[in-house]
Amino acid sequence: MDTRQFYDCLDDNFFSQHVSFPTRKDSILDLVITDEPHMVSDLTDLGPLGTSDHHAMLWKLPVSHILIESKRSVYDYSKADVEGIRQYLRMVNWEDLLVRLSIEENWIAFSRVLLDVESKYVPLKKMHSGKTKPMWMTYKAVRTVEHNHRVYQKYRNNAHPACVKANRLASKAVRESRRSFEFKLARNIRRDKKSFFAYARSKTRCKVKVGPVLDDNGRLVTDFSEMAEVFNKQFSSVFTAEDVSNVSAAEKFFKRPSEKKLVYIKITAQLVRKKLQELRADKSPGDDDMSPRLLKEIVDEIAHPVAKLFSQSLEEGRVPLDWRTANVTPIFKRAAEISQ
Repeated sequence: MDTRQFYDCLDDNFFSQHVSFPTRKDSILDLVITDEPHMVSDLTDLGPLGTSDHHAMLWKLPVSHILIESKRSVYDYSKADVEGIRQYLRMVNWEDLLVRLSIEENWIAFSRVLLDVESKYVPLKKMHSGKTKPMWMTYKAVRTVEHNHRVYQKYRNNAHPACVKANRLASKAVRESRRSFEFKLARNIRRDKKSFFAYARSKTRCKVKVGPVLDDNGRLVTDFSEMAEVFNKQFSSVFTAEDVSNVSAAEKFFKRPSEKKLVYIKITAQLVRKKLQELRADKSPGDDDMSPRLLKEIVDEIAHPVAKLFSQSLEEGRVPLDWRTANVTPIFKRAAEISQ
């Protein structure tokens, strides 16, 4: 089939081909085909795609969509004033602060201090829902690529020395940016697995998302909070309600004299310090909103008050509410995994 036959085939089926400039040397090999003649506008030649001899193209496509822009602020712990936090906590008189009657009140006072110091010494950053660039690409590489496009728009000649130089610098910047990012991921994988798997997920072609779902009335639910309620209701319905009215007595395994019973557990600051240092910094905070990354940085400053809180909890036989709550996230499983 020659070029004319291909063009007649498109025309007979009411398709439109919009590329009118060479995309590889002197040939038009990269096509933009639509079923409406005015669907594509402002088709632009961006020049060679990296080191390839094919050209990149940019065009506008009018579509109807609903923009849902989600902006939320999170703490940027990479820019936290850790030394300022430590100095602040060293000035806190924990003996005077933790003198309340109950463990619940003391825990609230302790957590309020940590949350206040976090808001004071850790800056916020805004998280945007739409990605403006790949996560591995630095802003320096973005500027270099944009400069390459501007140079090509000016000269429109791949062989021009300015275009050759700009293309070489852009390719080098992109290559070094990706290599540096992946090297940091590999170097920090032991303490930051979350970033590694986030990068791996970004490479997958299939993006699995939860929802929309149907409620009990057959209504399609798309709102995130409503979907959470539907899932919560479903999970609650499959729990087994045990009969606690007839519970058999537990067998006594302790056969030694009563004076040998363990009636006192000593919680020391050294023990607390060791456990806090074993926290995974890449894990998300729990219901108490305390980041493991921050806790690992202030181990020496909070080991004593935390040990005191645990000792009081054991003496009273009570556990603060924050210690008894957790965030539960449903994880989607494919049908093949569910059947196993």
